[in-house]
Amino acid sequence: MAGGALPLASLQVVVTRPAEQAHGMCTLLENAGARVFRLPLLAVEPVLSGTDSHAVKPVFEDYNAVIFVSTNAVIHAGELLSFLQSGAARRSGNGGPEIGAIGSRTAQQLAQAGIPVSWVPEQGFTSEDFLALPALQSLPHRHILIVRGQGGRGLLRTVLQQRGAVVDYREVYRRCCPPIDMNQLMQHHQKEPFDMLMLTSGESL
Repeated sequence: MAGGALPLASLQVVVTRPAEQAHGMCTLLENAGARVFRLPLLAVEPVLSGTDSHAVKPVFEDYNAVIFVSTNAVIHAGELLSFLQSGAARRSGNGGPEIGAIGSRTAQQLAQAGIPVSWVPEQGFTSEDFLALPALQSLPHRHILIVRGQGGRGLLRTVLQQRGAVVDYREVYRRCCPPIDMNQLMQHHQKEPFDMLMLTSGESL
């Protein structure tokens, strides 16, 4: 680049990730020279116990495995996370559940909480990548708990059931639309027109 110009110099970029998840992306963009306008189009909030008709209230000791689908699933796992951290899981008679993470960031979040992960794909972060793990190809009579947000994909549960597992959900968070100050947005755009809008989730639309 001539004169050492930064690749995104002078660009005004709108980042729409949830506020608590936008820092890394914003830092990368700013380091590349962009001016960042934060406009979260999604927010993540916990599901309060008893408010979700699809949630189960499991006896955690009954599970052979617990799978966390995202970092938000770890952050909002509440009493389940406390159970896994306490050592009660290891004293439950079956050695404690094996722990799965759909991607490396989720595995890192669990590791930071002091919870070792047995199953995580070396590459990729989708349900398909996770389901390709050799340890998950045959699961007769395994009792598995999937920790996720409301309205997530059903593929993981369906395939695990096809492979012999009994699968429950624990839905611990939901995505919602935060309030947006349209006047502030338009004033900013008139003063510094936006060059790029970054959407990282179809739900933002």
